[in-house]
Parts: sequence; structure tokens; C-alpha cells
Amino acid sequence: MKTVRATPDEAWELRSLESEITDVRRYILRHRSSSDSEKLWMQLVWSDLLLDRWSVVDRRIRDLVSLGQDEPGAVAPGSGRSVRALPNAVEPLSLAGLDACLQGVPDLVVVPASGKPPARVDVCVHATEQVDADFVQALRVSAGRFDAPAVLVTNRIGKADLDVLSSCRVLAVLPRVAASSGRLVDTVRAVGADRRVPGPDLLAGLREHR
Repeated sequence: MKTVRATPDEAWELRSLESEITDVRRYILRHRSSSDSEKLWMQLVWSDLLLDRWSVVDRRIRDLVSLGQDEPGAVAPGSGRSVRALPNAVEPLSLAGLDACLQGVPDLVVVPASGKPPARVDVCVHATEQVDADFVQALRVSAGRFDAPAVLVTNRIGKADLDVLSSCRVLAVLPRVAASSGRLVDTVRAVGADRRVPGPDLLAGLREHR
């Protein structure tokens, strides 16, 4: 009798999703007493999306086991051209964190924001604790300099900010708790190469729930 097990990619995704769900739960528990209802809005939507994705992956594995069939694995990084990613943040610590996440990643080339003329960029990666007036100004300046889609890493977005993000070509939003996982790298690579969002799409979820 043939034994069917999850592929390494599927097993890794389940573990990653479980870790992210735990991190988001901790964030929600720390801030649940806040009187600011929008502080948790983004995290609650992200939690729902992660749970939905976990259910999809888990069900797919169970279906494969019942059918006794293996599913082809995902295409490994390294099969396409390198993606040029430009990290950008108002806060120096956030910029340093972005650099640390993106440096030395296969298929990613980190380019500096300085330089004349501006460097060729496939995707801009922005980070901020919350979307405020200073960050929106920096986002607009970046959108004016670089004709590229953007990925945003933040913990707080107001419902009124979603239209601003669209006008600045932000295609994907991730909570900061996701930046330490492989999800940030996967998202930057996919947005820069194909202008697509892999996995749960938080930006679409936020628009649906506003």
C-alpha cells in the first residue's frame, strides 16, 4: 500500500502559517484593550486570511492522501531573472530591518535609493509602524521617482489610506510580524517579477472589509 505524505513545500507552508497565526494572535492579545478600534483591524483581517489559507493547504494534503497521489512540488527560486528591490523607510531601524531581510536572498538584488539617475527598480519595499502623513509623503515621493510596484510592511492602516496606497502602486501589504518569515521575500520576489501577490492577499481583504 502506497503511503502519501505532504511534500516538503506543503509541510513548510503549514508550519509557516501556524507560526504566523501564533504571532498575530500574540499581537492581538497585547493590544485588545486599546480604545482605538483600527489598531487591530488589519491584524484581524490578516488572521482570517491566514486561517483560510491554512484550511486550503490542509484540505489539499488530506485529499492527496485519500487519492494516493503526489502533487508536483513548487518551482524553486532561481529559475528566473533576479528582481531588483529597493527598501525604503522613514525610520532608520525599519530600514535596517528591511535590509537585513532582503540582503543575500537568491534572485533578489537590493539597490540603494540614492544615486543619479535613479537605479532601475522592479519593486519598492516600504516599511513603517503605521501609515501617517510623513509616511504617505515618502510613499508619494518614491512613486514619483520609481515606476515600479510596491510592497508595504506595516502594523496599522486606516481605512481612508487604502486609496492612497493604490495611487502609489502598492500591490501587497504585510503586517510587520510577517516580515521575519519567508513570506516577505516570497511576496517581494513575486510582485517584482510578475506583479502578483502569492498566498493571502491582505490588501484585497482590507478593501473587502472596509
